[in-house]
Amino acid sequence: YRRRRPAGAIVRRRRWADRGVVGGSDGLLAGVLVALVGTLMIVNVWSVIAARTDADAAVREYLRVYTRADSAAAGSAEADAAARASLVASGRSDAAISITRPDAAAFGPCGLAHVSLRLRAPLVRVPGLANLGWRTVTADGAEVIDPWRAMDRGPAWRSGGVACAG
Repeated sequence: YRRRRPAGAIVRRRRWADRGVVGGSDGLLAGVLVALVGTLMIVNVWSVIAARTDADAAVREYLRVYTRADSAAAGSAEADAAARASLVASGRSDAAISITRPDAAAFGPCGLAHVSLRLRAPLVRVPGLANLGWRTVTADGAEVIDPWRAMDRGPAWRSGGVACAG
């Protein structure tokens, strides 16, 4: 038995139905997961960039202190402490770094001090998922020791107006 509508009555059709609700919610879930994974990737990349910036700052601090020291041994000790203090000041633990010190034999005016620093940068930890681990960041730097210093002359010293040979 169908009910008859009066003549001239406006027929209203339902615009929204329940069809496609499940497909729409799957699309929303996939979108949220893509956004979450993308955010994790960006945060991990940012962690590595921040670690590289901190490592570069520690290398610059090391070289600044080392090239102004009176001897290679004192310079290495003071510069190592300065680099570690720089990392601690930026919020990094100094236990996860290794520093390759300059050659002590090249210490002296016009000597080239080359230092390398390796730092472990932690990646984001997600509760309920595996630990993503660490990423090792390396920063290198080199600086010429001041040629006009009052110390024993190094092998690269050249007298006669120009301080450093080459």
